Amino acid sequence: MKPRVRFAPVEAVSEYVAEVSGQALACRDQGHTWRVYDIDGDSDSGFTRYYRCACKALLEQGLDADGLIVSRRIKYPKGYQMPAGTGRLSREGRGTIRLASAQSDLRAIMMRRQKRAS
Repeated sequence: MKPRVRFAPVEAVSEYVAEVSGQALACRDQGHTWRVYDIDGDSDSGFTRYYRCACKALLEQGLDADGLIVSRRIKYPKGYQMPAGTGRLSREGRGTIRLASAQSDLRAIMMRRQKRAS
């Protein structure tokens, strides 16, 4: 029998979103925007591509000579992930993240509008 999935309490998610950066919230909400910054290897043996996201997460992707992904590793910046043992994000927890991200977006847009108006 499969063990039950343990979900993070919504209260723990609320505490997390109060402390995490706006960029990390955006990535948790909408996904990372990876940009390649380095590459190693060649067409004969394959490549390792290195990506960086605006939230400072790093992705290392290994490709074989046929272009198939053979490895993938993400290193998250400190504070990006929920504390160990908190549990997985539930539907409600993801909603909490989306709302916090939308509020952060609204604040940024309001600030830009105020700058343009002055």
